[in-house]
Amino acid sequence: NNNNANARYVFVWIDWDGNGDFETDERLSVANTSSTGLVILNGSITVPGTGDAVTGATRMRVQFIRNSNPVSTSTNNGESEDYTVILTTEGWKGQNNVWNVAQNWTSGSVPDLNTDVYIPENPLYGKVFPTITGTALMKNLEIANNASLNINPGALVTINGDITINGDLIVENTTTQPASVITDPTKTITGNVTVRWTYPADHWWFTGHSISNPAISTYTNIRVNDNTNSYALYEYSDAGKLVRTSAFITDPLSGERIRGFQFKVKKELTLEHVGLLNNQASYSKALLDGWQIIANPYPAYYKLPEVGDDTGDFGATEGTVYVSNSATNATKYFDTYNVFSGLTSPETFDGIIAPNQAFYIKTKDSEYGTGKMLTMDAANRTNVGSKPTLKSGNSNKNVLRLHLRNEHDLLDEAVIALFPDGETRVTESDSEQRMYSGTNYSYIYSIVEGTKLVINVLPDELVNYKQQLGIQAREGKQYLKITGVEALKVDYEIVLEDKKLETLTTMNSSVTYEFDSEEGVDHDRFVLHFKTKGIDVPTDIDDVEGQNRDVEVYIQNHSTLSVKCEWDMKEKNVEVYTVSGSLVMNKVFEGNTYTDELNVQPGIYIVKVSGGNHSYQQKVFVK
Repeated sequence: NNNNANARYVFVWIDWDGNGDFETDERLSVANTSSTGLVILNGSITVPGTGDAVTGATRMRVQFIRNSNPVSTSTNNGESEDYTVILTTEGWKGQNNVWNVAQNWTSGSVPDLNTDVYIPENPLYGKVFPTITGTALMKNLEIANNASLNINPGALVTINGDITINGDLIVENTTTQPASVITDPTKTITGNVTVRWTYPADHWWFTGHSISNPAISTYTNIRVNDNTNSYALYEYSDAGKLVRTSAFITDPLSGERIRGFQFKVKKELTLEHVGLLNNQASYSKALLDGWQIIANPYPAYYKLPEVGDDTGDFGATEGTVYVSNSATNATKYFDTYNVFSGLTSPETFDGIIAPNQAFYIKTKDSEYGTGKMLTMDAANRTNVGSKPTLKSGNSNKNVLRLHLRNEHDLLDEAVIALFPDGETRVTESDSEQRMYSGTNYSYIYSIVEGTKLVINVLPDELVNYKQQLGIQAREGKQYLKITGVEALKVDYEIVLEDKKLETLTTMNSSVTYEFDSEEGVDHDRFVLHFKTKGIDVPTDIDDVEGQNRDVEVYIQNHSTLSVKCEWDMKEKNVEVYTVSGSLVMNKVFEGNTYTDELNVQPGIYIVKVSGGNHSYQQKVFVK
């Protein structure tokens, strides 16, 4: 009642049926009003004529009245207007712009996952719109015309309901602090989102897009708006060939949402992408042959899954995800995660991919066009804040971590893991090494069947096993450490053999092996010996009495026994015993190799190789 400055109540009609008219049975009882005229109904109300209770965040058209008569024309008492009725606690009042302040909400409490949020054009305390810094939760979100919501770099936001954007929803990101926004793929998003990224100068970035309709003009305008700046945007077209990107596929359902790019700008700038937020339950893309760049399509952190077999989301790949963790070409380096073993390298990498982050993967085989797919699922999104350490991904895994640091103080890491089902050959649980030449890094890796592995998964029964190590080094001092030795379940001694210096060094976490290296690749210098304690390690590099360098025994394909023996004699004998001493096989072979199927029950067996005065024995595991 505009004639009475002390009036506290008004009568309202609510357009329950939405037909635009205010009818007699739509009249509501009195309601408390604020000084701005916004009607606030606390608790629940009953719909006239139906008896249905209305609770939660329901917003309706209402009409103010005077003297019990609807005001339909302009008078000195005011005029008929539409207002927003807020039935619960979701209304933004706007005393300041801080989201997580209870006084900024009509309920006096900060929204949670059960709260519908409405950002009006005219908040009660004036046009102060919210900004999210830190964590924010909500159910449905609606932003009115001429209203806005800003999500700051590093914010973690979860929206479990529908999103209606009539005004502006702005997501701000930096390369060090991306914002993470989790939405519900079963709900509806209406309206465009503005996604901004600030990139520092003269660095390569592996990136993608979290909207379904990116525009190439976002990049080409870099030069138009500033002719002193330039950019490069590359993608893989086929078989690992980089080409400049000239256009995007903007079908919101397309698997192109997970296409990744290499991006670089000459000067620091902020890019703005406006479009429909990626919100599908999953995105699938046909794999190229060989290496390619894939991107996280979601505006949220993504936890790479641990895949049990080749039917999983990354099952058609070699299993390794390589994430660039460097700012310049001189320090180019990759964090590695293997989806089949759950192992990471380095240990500090947790297998969580940032929003918009792109990464390298490699298709499992060389056949292209077979329809093999890579899938990324919304169910794997997570809001983690800072990235936690995943360790090995499973606390019961025996993991050795080989750390190679050079005089540039740059540290590389390789992993040797001992699993009950590991094999002494390249498997999906291993991770092929990907390195760049021309960097200041020195790299270390295992070599299996001629393949360089940053993650190498072996059997947990490795009596007297030898593992070849390779390095790609920068010239100068190198420092090699091995951690995890003391935690091995099996009682091993780990001995590092340096063939160049003819030395044997028992390694543990307190030992650092220092050596000089020329620049380049060296695959013949180092061998890692797995020795059971109590077995002597040869002290003379040319001593063959221990036979450890001349015999290799291992199981292939679960139950095939393979023996390599370089003793200088025509005939050798191979025997297989149970752990209780029962002989289950006895064969004589000629030459340096023996291979045959073991027709035995799964379990641990002892293999004995003998000939002349020589004898060697080793435990093996048959699946």
